[in-house]
Amino acid sequence: MRKSSTIFLIFILLTSCNNKGIKTGKSLYLENACNTCHSINGDRMIGPSFKNLYNKKRFLINGDVIIANKDYLIESILYPEKHIVKSYPNLMGSYKKILTTVEIDSLIEFIKNQN
Repeated sequence: MRKSSTIFLIFILLTSCNNKGIKTGKSLYLENACNTCHSINGDRMIGPSFKNLYNKKRFLINGDVIIANKDYLIESILYPEKHIVKSYPNLMGSYKKILTTVEIDSLIEFIKNQN
């Protein structure tokens, strides 16, 4: 019984931490005006939608195909000119001096949750 109780407690703690990250990420999405260019419902806007984005193929203007994983998202937030998605303009500015590493992780948790 003790082992299963410990496993359950760990599961609850991890789930609540993940939910906090998603909630914080949503706040950051709104506070930093990400919603101005990136939808979460699949609607086409200035930038690609976050709906079903995570771990999916992205086709870039240089002909490369890349998977939208955590590394891709970090690079896209810090260096948006590095991976320009085909049929979207290169308008996004860098959030390198705006968001902390923890905030970027929370924003990515929010984006992952849109799948």
